[in-house]
Amino acid sequence: MNKNRDIILNTAKEMFANKGFEGTTMDELAKKAGINKATIYYHFKNKDTLYEEVFSQCVNEVVEDLEQSVGRIENAKECLRLYVDTFYFHAKKDKAFLGLLLREVAGGGSLFPKKAIERFLKMLSILEDILKKGAEDGVFKKADTKLIHFMIVGSVCFFVSTQRIRKKMKNVLDGAVENFGDNTDINKQLYKIILKGLEKK
Repeated sequence: MNKNRDIILNTAKEMFANKGFEGTTMDELAKKAGINKATIYYHFKNKDTLYEEVFSQCVNEVVEDLEQSVGRIENAKECLRLYVDTFYFHAKKDKAFLGLLLREVAGGGSLFPKKAIERFLKMLSILEDILKKGAEDGVFKKADTKLIHFMIVGSVCFFVSTQRIRKKMKNVLDGAVENFGDNTDINKQLYKIILKGLEKK
């Protein structure tokens, strides 16, 4: 990989996540990255292209991990657990990716790059294969793939992104809401809840 290209991508990811697409300028990006602006345009045609590459790279990392982990497992329940764990791991590890995703959700996906959408659809197809296998094996009921996907993505995104808010509100709400400020990993709990709804009795 090209060192300058990596620096540009990493700096741009942080800026897009914190300032949004409109709030990020190529001048400020060049200054923050310590790279000449001409170097940015050498690697990326324009800001749109850079945004697409940043977003697509984030989603692609999740997809690649899913393919490697889920692809080796035959058990549908275990595959579902890995699906939840993998997305949770990436959301927790890469707060900039989470910021990008939440900004797109808040903006109605108006800037969501086509390339990134295609990779998200790949995530959806992986989950669909898991649910189909579970139904064929007689362990899952038939379920709406989109609904299960958004239960996972939505729950994880909201939980991870509200960590600081929950810490601030802990003293006020812990009496009324048990463990409100608790930052225990929710992937196991989330998996159990979804599994309970999917399992055939």
